[in-house]
Amino acid sequence: MHTATMTAPAHLPYDVERTILEYAAASDRPMALTLMLVSREVRRWIEPILYRHITLSDIAQADAFIRTLDSPHSRSPTFFSNTIKSLSFTYGITFHQAARILATCTSATSLATRIEVSRNFFNFSLDDISDFRSFMTTSSPALKRLSVTLQPFFLCPDPDFRVPIFQNLTHLSIFGSSETCYKWSWTGLDTLKHLTHLGLEIDTATPLQAIYNLIPRLPPLLRTCLVILSVKDGKMPLGQYLVDNKEVQQLISGETDQRIVVGTTEPLEGLDSIAESCQAVSAVIPVTRWEDVFGDRTTWEKAEEVVRSRTRKPYTAAEIN
Repeated sequence: MHTATMTAPAHLPYDVERTILEYAAASDRPMALTLMLVSREVRRWIEPILYRHITLSDIAQADAFIRTLDSPHSRSPTFFSNTIKSLSFTYGITFHQAARILATCTSATSLATRIEVSRNFFNFSLDDISDFRSFMTTSSPALKRLSVTLQPFFLCPDPDFRVPIFQNLTHLSIFGSSETCYKWSWTGLDTLKHLTHLGLEIDTATPLQAIYNLIPRLPPLLRTCLVILSVKDGKMPLGQYLVDNKEVQQLISGETDQRIVVGTTEPLEGLDSIAESCQAVSAVIPVTRWEDVFGDRTTWEKAEEVVRSRTRKPYTAAEIN
């Protein structure tokens, strides 16, 4: 008769066990939430991962997050300020909520904000705007990546890029550009000594003078300027815009400036039929998940490939990211 042998489960070294669990949590948020229930020790490992990147999509989410910031807990007083590295606010967040959150998350290195006055008309006060404007125009030395919708109350109609929040940026993306952005003088943009990636969204009705005014102001270390084409209701369709506009074709081909790459958030399927008559169309890169502060990494890689094909200058993955 054979007796079954009981084998005790192997115990991994402490640091290996922690590395495995942290990797699992970083790769799968539902898994991270489950791991939080394992033990107090594991919770201590996993909780910073859960709060590293925060995306808030509506008022209810933002209110719940603010309650978390304000709730008594065993966390250290500096837990949130030290842990949160990436923040993304969509159109549903109010100025009051954004200002409250930004006041706590002082070590964030990436910020995406799509807050617009028109979409929050009944949801803000002058004090809210003042608080939000105060953050957006004062020092934030940790901030490296900023995706922003410029608004008249803090940087428009003609933005001044000398304000402190821009000074340490490596990546800057400007969305929903003002209808008068073709008049911008881009004051101070050329003084941003760390800026390597610049994105600007314009629609098919925007005069290209917006780009021509920008080119002389591009910072010395800039490697890629991504011009994102969009189509507003009632404006010229993208296909017709690309075929009829020789100046846009020159932008796409790099003739205007080798650092300029043209992309679009519009579907590219409908452009296949005109690709033969307009070779420039095939060089337009698709831009997806641009609203995500980290989802833009793939887009930047595509833009870098275009520039590299023109200049034959290799960039490392570390330089891109």
